[in-house]
Amino acid sequence: MASDIYSLGLVLLEALTGEREYSGTPIEAAVARLSRRPRIPDDVPPQWRTILSAMTEDDPAARPTAHDVSATMRDIIRGMILSRREQRRLARASRPESAAEAQRRRTSALLAAGGICVLAGGAVGLLLGLHVLG
Repeated sequence: MASDIYSLGLVLLEALTGEREYSGTPIEAAVARLSRRPRIPDDVPPQWRTILSAMTEDDPAARPTAHDVSATMRDIIRGMILSRREQRRLARASRPESAAEAQRRRTSALLAAGGICVLAGGAVGLLLGLHVLG
């Protein structure tokens, strides 16, 4: 189960950065994984940095459980949604916005939040399913 948490951490890191952390042939990637921890760029938001660092701990016993990851990701996503709402509120207060712009913003935000929720829910469901089967 701890190896699944580690793997999910790498997948999430790659999804957030758009880059593979350990590139090269499978053997090169495996050697790199054994020789250094993943590098989490400074521009990754702090709440993501914290959970990704925990998920990719060298010591499997130090990694969070699937339940802990699920709860933390839920909190992060909720915070992102609230942050987007606050950003929209501030934008509306600073300049008038057309109805079409407002609709586009709402649609984009909902699609992004929905996509993140689907990704997170699927990943957590997979981990929990593997835990039940394992």
